Amino acid sequence: MGLRELLNGVRWGVHPHDDHKRPAADVPLRVMPLPARLCVPLLQHVGAPALPVVAVGERVLRGQLIAAAQGNVSAPVHAPSSGVISAIGEVTAPHPSGLPFSAITIELDGKDEAGEPLTPQVDPFSLAPAEVSQHYPSELRMRASSASAARPSRRPPRRNWASSSRCIP
Repeated sequence: MGLRELLNGVRWGVHPHDDHKRPAADVPLRVMPLPARLCVPLLQHVGAPALPVVAVGERVLRGQLIAAAQGNVSAPVHAPSSGVISAIGEVTAPHPSGLPFSAITIELDGKDEAGEPLTPQVDPFSLAPAEVSQHYPSELRMRASSASAARPSRRPPRRNWASSSRCIP
């Protein structure tokens, strides 16, 4: 069997048979209860781990910043639910390797209370570009850095030497 037959002859993905769908087809969707404890990893990407900004014993609300981004490629970490910080340190990964990873452990209170939403003080679309930075410049920088996703690296792109004219065949 060649590669073409292998790729064209196989149905990729998950294809449950009709008789396997029936037991769950008529069951209504349910909301799962919150667990008693959450371990939130500080390293959620390929870059530097986030730096904790909370202390053990501190009460946090859902959406509150619990670890700040650091380094060129980093992302802030926010609390997934409300509760009390019970530990900051190494926990065993729920993975066959059992390797430890840095995490913030939150004992949930079951209330799932949300923090104060970020509301802009000034509508940035109603201002000229030069005026945006004049309104609360340090607060805007802080909000932008705490709400951003992983920041891209500032390294220049690598040159593909294989496609270069200097490549010797």
